Amino acid sequence: MGPAHPTFSLVTRPRILVGVTCSVAFLLLSLIHQDFVMDDAYIGHRYSENWALHGELSWNVGEDPVEGYSNFSWVAFNALAIRVGLDPTCFSQFLSLLSGILLIWFIWTATRGLKWYAVLLLVGAVGFNAALAFLTIQGLETTLATLLVTCCGALAVRLVDRTTARIAATWYAVALACGMTRPDVLIFAAGAWLAVLVALRARRRERLILLTMGLPFLLLGVVYLVWRLEHFGQLLPNPFYVKMVERGGVLNRQALLYTGHFLLEVLFPYLFLGALAAREATGRQKLARIAPILVGAGLFLAYLTTIAPMMGYLWRFGFPIFGALLYGLAVMLRGSNIEVTAGRSRLRLASVIILVLLWPSHTLPLTFKEKARRTTADRIAVGEQLSDLFGTMFISEAGALPYHSRWRAIDLVGLNSAEIARDGLTVEWLERFEPDLVMLLYVGRYDPRRADKRIVHSYMVKRGFVAIAAINKSPNRNHYYFARPGSPLFHPIVTRIASTPGVQFLDLETMITTPEIVRDVSPR
Repeated sequence: MGPAHPTFSLVTRPRILVGVTCSVAFLLLSLIHQDFVMDDAYIGHRYSENWALHGELSWNVGEDPVEGYSNFSWVAFNALAIRVGLDPTCFSQFLSLLSGILLIWFIWTATRGLKWYAVLLLVGAVGFNAALAFLTIQGLETTLATLLVTCCGALAVRLVDRTTARIAATWYAVALACGMTRPDVLIFAAGAWLAVLVALRARRRERLILLTMGLPFLLLGVVYLVWRLEHFGQLLPNPFYVKMVERGGVLNRQALLYTGHFLLEVLFPYLFLGALAAREATGRQKLARIAPILVGAGLFLAYLTTIAPMMGYLWRFGFPIFGALLYGLAVMLRGSNIEVTAGRSRLRLASVIILVLLWPSHTLPLTFKEKARRTTADRIAVGEQLSDLFGTMFISEAGALPYHSRWRAIDLVGLNSAEIARDGLTVEWLERFEPDLVMLLYVGRYDPRRADKRIVHSYMVKRGFVAIAAINKSPNRNHYYFARPGSPLFHPIVTRIASTPGVQFLDLETMITTPEIVRDVSPR
């Protein structure tokens, strides 16, 4: 008989205490911001509502289908919730919180055999993570995508250890779910799959199982892509065209800074600890075992350097790989001879507490800053004021205002217009769209020289739009509202917006000094 392998109890009092503590901390960090829903979440809610109530997967009811979201399964889940009478905001927050708690306990299961302070370090990386908690409560798919990618990485590690039909089928199912939730995380799945295939190069039978089990799921993916092409008329969602080369440029400075900050602000201590563990690891516990996670994460980070990270607040584009890297680190530590920290017990305890509490939670002040900076309160108030007029609006920000007003709407960057997303905005397009209301976001005063809004300004001057309100959104960020005098809704729009409660109006003559734009300076 060979030497007995050590066995470790998964359920012990210290381990349970760590899991519960981290879960409670994550809930508290999330619920701090429960009154705030991000603008992008309302985009998905509008699609879900139109699908559930009108049977149309479209942005504007009665118009051609358009894919202004990149989270199909999230939209589908919320559409089902609306069909049974649930509020999509509350439902999406609940689903995200559930995903976050499941992520904590999934990583907790990967820490079997590790000392309590290692368990606290790895599980606390999620439980005390203020940025991830903030993103979780915003009503977006970020945390669900993180959970699915973590499962995808964990199953890929199991495939390297031993490939069976059951594990392979489960991996493909999870990878497909990843793609349906956020298409870009398929980059991680593709890298993990290639690494597994290389690891099985000398194990022909297992390699054949891996390839064979993928065929049914490949067929399902092809069917989904064909349906998308038939339904939307394009292969990729509008956000992809907005954020890729046409807008961002390959390896552009903004994308490189975004990726670099994600590495430094979120991943750095865990990557450093992983490097130490790899140095001390032995046998099959070397990096080869978690190569699927490393290759997938590396490819995904490379992808992040090619997109314009617009609306990528608090690294929400990068977070999906966070859980998978933590899982890989747990695997490495189980096969390493090193202690997580060195020195006497008190020093070790102090070091762990600093890493667990300070590092992942150091973004807590930033979450409050982001909440104030990205508040949707003013657009919700204006949208509710306009909700019974049923007009057409052209806007800088596509979420809260059109969702609460229920107006026909298109946004500046083309998230909800395939033509604008691919070909750019033109005055001719605006002439065809003929909005009754235009809302533009500016930092500080109205500035028509801004390249992204110059075309809109030219159109408004040509059609004689009137500036009717300047409303403060957040410190030094203002929304400017313009109405078309020829619209039958002109006077109701002016009256409703001028009497919106709970918003801070700014002086039009001070904020808009452009002589081509007529200003409505009637008393409020």
